[in-house]
Amino acid sequence: LCVVEECEKLLLTYPELWEDLLWLYYGKKLHIRALEWLSKLCENDRDVIPVGERLSPSRSPYMAKTIEYLRKLGKEFTDTVLKYSRIVLENCSPRDAITVFIDPPTGVEPLDAKIVLQFLEKYDEEVVTLLAETSTESTSAEDDTTLAILFLQNQIMCHEEQSASVHNKL
Repeated sequence: LCVVEECEKLLLTYPELWEDLLWLYYGKKLHIRALEWLSKLCENDRDVIPVGERLSPSRSPYMAKTIEYLRKLGKEFTDTVLKYSRIVLENCSPRDAITVFIDPPTGVEPLDAKIVLQFLEKYDEEVVTLLAETSTESTSAEDDTTLAILFLQNQIMCHEEQSASVHNKL
């Protein structure tokens, strides 16, 4: 029987085994712990990326694993996916960020499109409000609009039920 705390302590002493610790958390369904840890690792990467540049899965193995981890959680953990997707939304390009919400791995139940759409609408409003207050960068609002459009395009193309009401809502 695996005692998570003992394994965690051991794995943390070997930085090259960070992925093993991550998948230990995943296997034990300690998703919040895993995502909090990944968030800290991504923040460390954020500190070494030049100001104004975005993190990307190709530049940060931690961001790549954050995206992969979120995608593997699926519908059962929708609230967790939405909460921790902010790490990706705030640090990556829309094209990278949208991968959290579309094309889940085989065997993973996809997130409900309506819930994701509502989340992205709320997220966009928050960004617009923040931008109005700080007047820093106009591209963030454009990026969020792009993110929403990419998500909607994917949902319309991949949605199996072709009912008019679902299509119109999307």
